[in-house]
Amino acid sequence: AVNDIREAEKDVAYKLMSRRVFEKCQKLFNKQNQSTLCADQIKKYLGRYLITPNATRFTNNNCENCHIILYECSGEILTMMPLHLQLPIISKPREVAFLNEYCKVMKPIAQALDILQGDKHVSLGFLLPAISLINFYRFQRYTESQTCKLAACLIPKFKLNWVDPDKRNEIKEALYTYVSEQLVEKTQDSSITLESTSSSTLQNVDTFSDNNVEDDFFIFNNTPISNDDNDIKTIINDYFTNNNIKNVNDLPQILKKPYLELNTAVPSSAHVERLFSAGGQLFEKRRSSIADKNFEMTLLLKFNELK
Repeated sequence: AVNDIREAEKDVAYKLMSRRVFEKCQKLFNKQNQSTLCADQIKKYLGRYLITPNATRFTNNNCENCHIILYECSGEILTMMPLHLQLPIISKPREVAFLNEYCKVMKPIAQALDILQGDKHVSLGFLLPAISLINFYRFQRYTESQTCKLAACLIPKFKLNWVDPDKRNEIKEALYTYVSEQLVEKTQDSSITLESTSSSTLQNVDTFSDNNVEDDFFIFNNTPISNDDNDIKTIINDYFTNNNIKNVNDLPQILKKPYLELNTAVPSSAHVERLFSAGGQLFEKRRSSIADKNFEMTLLLKFNELK
């Protein structure tokens, strides 16, 4: 786990945030170890002493300390205790959010490592159950998400191959329900549009002449044709069994819209931030009055490779 954390620090953004936050936490640990007066002050605020983490062995104590700092140092304590000890304050929203996310991610791994590295449960039989529970607790939010399941099964490369055979029918039914609800909403919207169109047509007929009474009599409200439930099930079953459907363009028409809705993610802002981070390099003293169009062209040319 220690090596994995070091590997994670290859991400520059994570490295900067983690080092800044953990440096503040480490100063708090050092204060407790260096001075009995500071240790008493920490116990006064928290009701307990902090357990100093081990630098060479990742344990549950690493997460417990972050948990204590987050939840038991909330509010005024989070501000007053570091000030009293003459330490930097962990008060920025991003720093608190980082610690919170760190606890959620690392807590299951830390607990499992405590069990596997302990002296009570030394049997090999504890290994696989521990790994299984780590996957369950760490990724439960995603494995139980209906949206994630439907999004995955609408990828032609995966379909239901990744699902346990016992759960495939459940996902099929969920996809059928999702598509049926979409079609019902679509037909309702279409009927509303048709009704408004027919009413406007009637008004136009009245304004033209009073001799079109016979025409008014033969104006019908268009009733939307309902989709047969069996047809939808047939299309979905055919999609899962047809090996010729290998990309998104081969999807049946009624599955293309669900695919777009479920698999279209919110784009990351990292690329935009990286693009405009170079804006300051373009605004030199001699180019301070550059026009917007020229600025845009210069910025794009800077990042695009000319072929």
